Amino acid sequence: MYSKIVARLRMRWSLLAWLTVWYTSLSIALIAGATAFSYWVLVSNLEREDIEFVQSRLNEVESRLQSDDVVALSSTWATALDEPSPLRILIRVRDNSGMVLAETKGSDEVHWQSISKIDSSDGEDPSGQWYFATRKTALPSGQSMVIQAALDRRQESQFLSRYRKQLFLVMFIAAVASAVGGIVLARRGLRPLVELSSVAERIEATQMGERLRPSEYASELAAVAKTFNGMLDRLQGSIQRLQQFSGDIAHELRSPLHNLRGEVEVALSKERSGNDYRNTLGSCLEETLRLSRLVESLLFLAKSDRPQSALITESLALSEQLQTIKEFYEAAAEEAGIQLIVDSKAGLAIRADPIQLS
Repeated sequence: MYSKIVARLRMRWSLLAWLTVWYTSLSIALIAGATAFSYWVLVSNLEREDIEFVQSRLNEVESRLQSDDVVALSSTWATALDEPSPLRILIRVRDNSGMVLAETKGSDEVHWQSISKIDSSDGEDPSGQWYFATRKTALPSGQSMVIQAALDRRQESQFLSRYRKQLFLVMFIAAVASAVGGIVLARRGLRPLVELSSVAERIEATQMGERLRPSEYASELAAVAKTFNGMLDRLQGSIQRLQQFSGDIAHELRSPLHNLRGEVEVALSKERSGNDYRNTLGSCLEETLRLSRLVESLLFLAKSDRPQSALITESLALSEQLQTIKEFYEAAAEEAGIQLIVDSKAGLAIRADPIQLS
């Protein structure tokens, strides 16, 4: 069923439309693939940078815990100014019982309870707006601590949202440009075929001099142009032979027709005896037989180009066929002073078409 639908579409659509659709589809597929890959690379790089940034801050906090007490760290964070960084990170330190011992400003924005189940792993919250990381450590006194970090990814989400919109806009513009470019390229590529069609329209039986110039076309179309020129050469030769053949036919038909006309005009010019009329009719009969054989020969030549037209042969006595030919040319031979003699062995036979042989 699908193949039938495709076949119908191919019949209805022009070659220009097919080339444009295929070119546009391929271009859009390539652009979409390249765009999706670049977007994936961007997201992957952002995620890697976020993880590296969070880990570096966790390392910094862990290092301070080894040299300072938790109270000093909490006092430092409480009086610290907001860092002018594009990545906003919130950190807190708690003990095993869950009591928060130190935290940065704005930590109340984060739903820390959502990461209570991932103390030993990192990951995003369900909304995807925060990236959480945890690390277990111990103070020099041996007290166990848990460091929790939350990276604000809302700016990144907004950035990626704008970036996706721009990508969709670029893909739309690229699709339109590909369609326009496909039409232009397809028309230029099909221009030789249009020229071929225009040359074919100008060709007539009296105007066979039109030819294509293969050197002006691409190598693939140059072969088509040479083949087309060869076909025109053969057609021109056939027409010339047909014209020559028509002239020969007219010449061959003119003589017996003139003879018939002359015999009839002489017979009608005055009263004749029955014997004279009989001789005239006999002469006319010979001319009509000559015309009949000429027409049959022409019909045979007309059928000779068709493979299915075969000669109908049969066994013929050669002496009888030669005698018939002698009788046909005997009158003309006597006028020219020539004597015709048939000399053939009795019983000698040949296989031939009786119409064409006579």
